[in-house]
Amino acid sequence: MPYESHAFQRNFQSAMHMAPLTYLNTIRIMNACNLLRNTNHTILTISEMTGFSTLSNFNRHFNQMMKVSPKEYRHQTLKGRKPGEIPSIIEYAGWLEPDEAPYPGKQEKAPERK
Repeated sequence: MPYESHAFQRNFQSAMHMAPLTYLNTIRIMNACNLLRNTNHTILTISEMTGFSTLSNFNRHFNQMMKVSPKEYRHQTLKGRKPGEIPSIIEYAGWLEPDEAPYPGKQEKAPERK
């Protein structure tokens, strides 16, 4: 019995608090951030390595999630960096801030921890 597409999407959304495609793009952008910080690959090469079909699509998703362009992200994360120091994408993206949305693409605040 095949799993229905809408049922999968509903269950995924319920469990992950984001749509499957949003989750996939989040993972792709996180991988791209790692490559931007730790390699000298071009932005075009990184966009292809992370599964985006076009550079413009990659740039749009990257800007939407990280609030800066891939080029600016690379520049900012490498500026003032000590040898061997790897900046955290979680801190950079502001995901540790309590006022930020808990999940990319979701606009409500995270529940308070007790």
